[in-house]
Amino acid sequence: MLNILFFPKIIGLKILTLWMVPNILKPLVLLLHHFLRHKVYMVKSLLLKMNHLKEKNYVLKETLQGMY
Repeated sequence: MLNILFFPKIIGLKILTLWMVPNILKPLVLLLHHFLRHKVYMVKSLLLKMNHLKEKNYVLKETLQGMY
């Protein structure tokens, strides 16, 4: 639900940025926008993986402590 509300703002901001930037720099701005979006996705993915590994490690420790 939040994404649907937030999405038009991102598009509007992108269009506004492109309108303000000279034609020569437009491909660079688009590339930068794409790169930043990809980086954010990668960081989120990495954080989720780290959290998952922490949970697995905790469960393993609890299991080992229960055995001894």
